Amino acid sequence: METQFHTWTSSFYKPVLQMFKAIQQGTGDRTSALRCLQKALKNCEARKSFIRMENSMQVLLGLFTCNQSAVQIAAALCLYELSVSSDPSIASACSQAITYLLTYLRGQSSKFTELSLYTLGNLAADSKAVRKKMLLQGAIPSLMFCIQNTHAAVVQAAGYVVSQLLQAPEASEKIIPAFLDMGLDQHLLQLLQCYSDLGLETLTELAWCLHYLVCSDADRVHLHAHDIMMKCTSVLTELAAAVVSGMSVDGLEVLVTPLLRCIGNLLAKEETDCCRERVEHNQLLAAIFVFMQSFLQHHMFVVRECLWVLNNLTAGDPSFCSDVLHLNLVPALLQLLVYTGGVNALVLTVLCNIAEQGHAYCLQLIKTETLPALSATLKMLEQEVVGQSMELLHLLFKHCPEATNEFKTHSGIQILEMIQYHSNEKFRLQSASILETHLLQYSHIDNQQ
Repeated sequence: METQFHTWTSSFYKPVLQMFKAIQQGTGDRTSALRCLQKALKNCEARKSFIRMENSMQVLLGLFTCNQSAVQIAAALCLYELSVSSDPSIASACSQAITYLLTYLRGQSSKFTELSLYTLGNLAADSKAVRKKMLLQGAIPSLMFCIQNTHAAVVQAAGYVVSQLLQAPEASEKIIPAFLDMGLDQHLLQLLQCYSDLGLETLTELAWCLHYLVCSDADRVHLHAHDIMMKCTSVLTELAAAVVSGMSVDGLEVLVTPLLRCIGNLLAKEETDCCRERVEHNQLLAAIFVFMQSFLQHHMFVVRECLWVLNNLTAGDPSFCSDVLHLNLVPALLQLLVYTGGVNALVLTVLCNIAEQGHAYCLQLIKTETLPALSATLKMLEQEVVGQSMELLHLLFKHCPEATNEFKTHSGIQILEMIQYHSNEKFRLQSASILETHLLQYSHIDNQQ
């Protein structure tokens, strides 16, 4: 077994050992030696070689806590490189540094604080033991302190650590309640309104933190769901207005996505129905359509996120459905039916939500050329699209029987008859039901006349 170990580390063990001895003995320039070690530790096998050396972590921690700033930073960079590894043995070895890393979060050097935060975040990502030790040693108050730092880089790094903790499997038990008790959601909302000061990357990290809180099983009262809905809508509205005014959308997709998810997830929760009353309908809808148009060519995933939110907004909500019609947004939705990858299916789901509201809503859909669009989607290969198309067709005919005449002019009967030969039995039954219930009986009456 020992022979296998030396064979495995042969190309890394000797050079790393030489660097370590130079650092340990203090011969020559320790800072330069640490920088060489940092570069070597970018390799996963070199990291494993280093932690297996006797007293390696003790020596590194001694330099990390020394009073020479250049040496201290160089040692901190070595710790950071070690923390990047997902190897449990390396995380365990680095856990000796947690006490010192947390102490330095309240230090004077913003650069050192930032580096300590990223090291903690990396260690927390894959190790429950590290997370437990962090919490026992007061990580949450220290992280809340950093979230309120005046340096955007420190705030971003703190957001990174917080996001790692919020995503932990055990987060809902103790981590999220502890953060909420210290008002994390309120601090995040305050910071999100300062997007011109903090920068896109920092705001994105904070927005994901807010998303993880919303997705949790946290008490809605402590979460301030109303405030989150309003503030996220406000930020999205401001960003959309900036895009309309000519601001570049490059990189904006990474911030828009978690904000949309916050709104979509809040809408999906039964106990937050009252949040809808606090939303500026027209502003949010306008922002959603601005983003769909802006990201359509290069970031289709944002379009799907927008449609998912729109689905949650319109599901069972006559008010939002009315707004979609009154703002004349249906033509823009119909244009998206040519896009695959789930986009067209989501569009049809939204249109079904509107059609379910009754005669007046269906009449408006018919006036906006929905029936010709359905004639096209019924011929598509995607089964979900065909199924949703027939569902929408059924709703339109149910509430507006007079629409059947127009559908016939678009070869509607022939299209549905072709679906009678579809391999999917459910589709055969759906098409037969629509033909018998809404179309063929009216054709028979017309022939008699």
